[in-house]
Amino acid sequence: LISIAAQAATAIRNSQFYMSLRHQTSNLFITNSVLTAINSTLNLDEVLNIIVTALPHVMSCQKAAIFLADDTGRTARLAASHNLSADFTARATALPIGPNERTLVIATGQQLIINDLRVHEKAPIFQPAAETENFRALAEVPLWTQDKPIGSLTAYYADPHAFTPNEIEELTAF
Repeated sequence: LISIAAQAATAIRNSQFYMSLRHQTSNLFITNSVLTAINSTLNLDEVLNIIVTALPHVMSCQKAAIFLADDTGRTARLAASHNLSADFTARATALPIGPNERTLVIATGQQLIINDLRVHEKAPIFQPAAETENFRALAEVPLWTQDKPIGSLTAYYADPHAFTPNEIEELTAF
């Protein structure tokens, strides 16, 4: 009986390892496709749209966005989005950059991980958009050039989401 249990445990571990490896292989394929597409164009809008369109396939999120700072570094705009409403897009044009604003990731250069907006201290900043766009969790990482953040990349989830270190690494790699 112990021998059968040990064999079953090994089979389960092998199955979990296989599924993890399969997921990583799929993500590498998507990332390679994104990089190939990016290298084929010099059009910034096209590159940003490729990224936000591919992100849900890698991160299993429902919505995605890229915000970019203006030349002065005082405001940011939504530069590309996937599955966000036209109203959200229209309102995200001149967002003030600051540590207590929607653009805090650009202001601080620090990632922001919110597993559940209903219980997070930064929830009030995101609450209006969360209600209209129907998301409960988000992961946002800064986009860098040389030594300063120039924007952010955000993955939105409809339900609370426990982010793994691998997911944050994948988002940062994008």
